[in-house]
Parts: sequence; structure tokens; C-alpha cells
Amino acid sequence: MNRVKYWLSMVGLGLALVGVATENRYVIWGAIAVLGLAVLIRFVSRRRERMSGTDEAEPDE
Repeated sequence: MNRVKYWLSMVGLGLALVGVATENRYVIWGAIAVLGLAVLIRFVSRRRERMSGTDEAEPDE
């Protein structure tokens, strides 16, 4: 799951840079959506860890 969060974050940041450079609103909104998804996945994975009672970090996949 760590890799998914990492790649979503990198894709979102890349889209944001491209969107700002080209001044394309649709690309910027796409970046916001991808970054929002990465944050949502992060919160869901932390909540699952708390509910399961383990505070250990996830192993890399």
C-alpha cells in the first residue's frame, strides 16, 4: 500500500507542475483529484491500523 500512496503522490505532483506550467485548469483539477485520493488512502490505511490494534508500519510491497 505504501507504493500506491507514493506513486499517487508523485503522479499528482507531476500533474500539478504540468498544469501550472501550461495553465490548464483540467490538468490542475486532475492533480487535485489524484492527490486527494492519495490522502484518502493514507487516512483509510491509518484507520485500519488503529482498528486492528497494531501501530506497526506497513511492510513495503
